[in-house]
Order: sequence, then structure tokens, then C-alpha cells
Amino acid sequence: MKLPFDKILLYYLTGGSAFFCLSAFLYWHTSSKFFLWLTFLTIFVNLFFCWFFRDPHRSVPQEANLVISAADGKVLEIKEIYEPDYIQADTKQIIIFLSPLDVHVNRSPVAGTIEWVSRSKGAHKPAYSDDAERNEQNSIGIKDEQGQKFLVRQIVGTLARRILCRVEEGASLDRGQRIGIIQFGSRTDIFVPVSCEIKVNVGERVKGGETILGVLQ
Repeated sequence: MKLPFDKILLYYLTGGSAFFCLSAFLYWHTSSKFFLWLTFLTIFVNLFFCWFFRDPHRSVPQEANLVISAADGKVLEIKEIYEPDYIQADTKQIIIFLSPLDVHVNRSPVAGTIEWVSRSKGAHKPAYSDDAERNEQNSIGIKDEQGQKFLVRQIVGTLARRILCRVEEGASLDRGQRIGIIQFGSRTDIFVPVSCEIKVNVGERVKGGETILGVLQ
């Protein structure tokens, strides 16, 4: 049975636990209030790591022709735009902002095959701003069984400094399958065919792997 946490949590808890043991040991030997408060702080930080890297089970919708959310968060914008890098056609772009309190695991919006993965360096502007378009990002191009193309773009923010992409070109994906994680606040963009009927509104909160973003026509 999979624990409801992303596996990267172990990396952070290893360091956090070591720091807790050290501060507790120093308090035991010195009785210093500084080390006492430091011990409590490390407990709080470790609990935050557990909260941030949670990966809850999601009930993925099974109906045909659905596009589901690739991330948890708030829909910032929905617009029609030409996507030049992978789809190379007019698309509908759905922009989702992930606050530090949201689940940060990304999931595939459709079933299909990964045709393209590309990472680019960039800035670390706030993920909710227009300038985030130039931030460091990772793009995943997916083609479904009908030959329609989709793009998921993981974008870092001011706090987010690391994107973990856990899929490679040529891999087959199920709808709702985990594809990566962005650490500490970020943005996820989903590009879908322009004919897709969007089912969410700006300002609406969505759940990755569960909320229906649109229906393919």
C-alpha cells in the first residue's frame, strides 16, 4: 500500500531529523533556551515537510474524452493561444497557481504517449504574475490515442526552486498518472486542443487527477 506522501519527503526528513537530534542533544547538555526553541522549530519544520509533500489518493474520472487537472490549485486564467513548441497550433491554455499549501504532485491530464520533454532555465518571478512565463520550466508533450496533442508545463515560482519530472519520452501514461512534483509554490499550465469544451472557470479551485477541466469534442 502506497503511503500518502511523495517519496522526496524521505530526503527532507532525513536532514530534518538529524537537525532535530542535534538540537535536542545540545539542549540536554546545555539547558539553553535557544536550543530548546530550536528543537521545537525543527519539529515544526518536519511537520511542514510532511504536509507539503503529501500525495493523497485521487479518484480519477473514467468517462471517455475527458481532460482532468494536472495540478491542485486555483485557476488563474483560461485563454486561447498559439502554442509554438510542441503542439504548434491554436490551443486553450489553462493556468493553475499552486500555493505552498496545495498538493504539489503533478498528474497527466489524459492517457497517451509522451512525445516530448524539454526543460529550460529562467527567472524565479512570482508564479501568479505574467512574468512567470519566463521562469524556469519543464514541458511535457503528450499525444493521445486519437492523435490529439496536449502539453503540461511545470513552472517554478519565487519559492519554488526545483522541478522533478519523473517521466521520459516514449513512456505511456494513464489518465491521472503521476508525472512529477514542483517544490514550494509554483504554477502548472495545461494546453489542450482549441475544440475542447472547458468545464472550469477562472477563480475555481481544482484537484489534480480528479477535477474535470474539459471535454474533448
